[in-house]
Amino acid sequence: DLFTNIERFTFSIRQLEGGISVVPMLLGLLVFSEVLVQLRRELLGRGVHAEGAMKFDANSPPLSGRELRKHLPAILYGGSIGTIVGAIPGLGATVGAFLAYSEAKRTAPADEPVGRGSLRGIAAAESGNSAGTGANLIPLVTLGIPGNVEAALVLGAFMIHGLTPGPFLMQQQGPLLYAIFISLIAANLLLLLLGFGFLRLARYTLMINPRILLPIILVISTFGTYAATRQLFDVVIMLVFGLVGYAMRRAGFSPIPMLIAFLLGPILEDGIRRSLLMSGGDLLIFFERPISLAFIALAMISLFLLFRRMAKPRG
Repeated sequence: DLFTNIERFTFSIRQLEGGISVVPMLLGLLVFSEVLVQLRRELLGRGVHAEGAMKFDANSPPLSGRELRKHLPAILYGGSIGTIVGAIPGLGATVGAFLAYSEAKRTAPADEPVGRGSLRGIAAAESGNSAGTGANLIPLVTLGIPGNVEAALVLGAFMIHGLTPGPFLMQQQGPLLYAIFISLIAANLLLLLLGFGFLRLARYTLMINPRILLPIILVISTFGTYAATRQLFDVVIMLVFGLVGYAMRRAGFSPIPMLIAFLLGPILEDGIRRSLLMSGGDLLIFFERPISLAFIALAMISLFLLFRRMAKPRG
């Protein structure tokens, strides 16, 4: 516990004293669980190479203008969510991508469910991730607060060159900041060109037999987990959460909300406890500022719309 220095939920396991790392949990919930799902489908003869399954055509036409217009709203609200979340220190582009994906899944029509190859989910998640990456620089440039590890590296580069990020940086080094903004735009355009160039080669991976591809993915995930922390215990964590994610998928639940709760939970707890320490335990501190009231109202409206949407088929 950051405030009391008391161990919580460690179960006398020394490796859990610092909490569970994001990398093994993410790879377990999303990658390993999906590998198990696809392996089960292959064993039951319902995989992508089974009779009657959708066949992939390497010469299929690219994204059409009609599809782009259809999914433009998902791109816009995904980018908006990614920008807002990315500008909040400590959250980052990953959280923005997952929140944008969750919103796309929540608002998807019944005839186009997100999570089964829908372009809506891909558009929302990728736009949220891309927007959040650039938005991480907002708190760094305006307040001098790095939002993630990458922004901290940029802060170090600023300090090496004698620049102090903060409110006066725009006044003192305006041309430099404009050069940074232009370089971000140029980098995205370059990535777009590279994406078009490698797209036709990359989509041939869909033609690889899953019985060959899935074990390779599992090995890469295992090595990636170990390389991130150099601890075999994290490999065990990945396997455990892989089984948890597989059980959730089999039961009809998406593992995405669990991952979002894992990412946002510590930040929420830290903010609540700091606020209560400042107010002496008075809960009214959360209702004194217009900004906090606005966010609480938005959360309540979102919950109301969600429950109303869930109750419609029954009614």
